[in-house]
Amino acid sequence: VSLKSFLPVSLNYLIFFMGHKNIMLLFYDLVYN
Repeated sequence: VSLKSFLPVSLNYLIFFMGHKNIMLLFYDLVYN
């Protein structure tokens, strides 16, 4: 995986994670989506 393709993805996950105030909800989304 090149850094140019990895960085935007990690930023998207960071924004996605920061949007979740409930860690269990985040875990649920990661498992069932």
